[in-house]
Amino acid sequence: MEPTLAEIIVGQGNAARHPEIVLRLAPDLESLLGPTRRWLEDAIAGGARFLPGETVQLGWTLCKVNERADGRLSLLAPDMSSMPIEWTDDLSLAVQHLAVQYQAVKSIGVEPAFPNMRHSVLVGRDFDDTDVVIMHHQGSDGPADSGWFVGSESH
Repeated sequence: MEPTLAEIIVGQGNAARHPEIVLRLAPDLESLLGPTRRWLEDAIAGGARFLPGETVQLGWTLCKVNERADGRLSLLAPDMSSMPIEWTDDLSLAVQHLAVQYQAVKSIGVEPAFPNMRHSVLVGRDFDDTDVVIMHHQGSDGPADSGWFVGSESH
């Protein structure tokens, strides 16, 4: 049985200028959606158009704009378990990742600059077996490189 998802509507009252956008996620995560909702509302108010098939980035997660059967739009996120990407209208994982990433960089006084999920990251060979994770960022070596290293103290 699929979990019941909350539906947050962005752009209510603006349907003449832009279709409403339906954001679906676990009800206990609604409070984390504030910045994303405000960003979408501000973009629409500023004249931005979100079109089916386009992508938008939430933190590092690449999301896709989808047209629903009712004429409204929705954002689809990767299910985070399939390759090639299988899209889902459940934004729970994307919103959780964004919140954790944002809080991590803010906790050390750094402004967020998110790579996207298409960018590569260098992972140390003992990463899965370590109790201490090291993250280091140095400029990227090209357009597909995030510049990030994630590993253990020894690698």
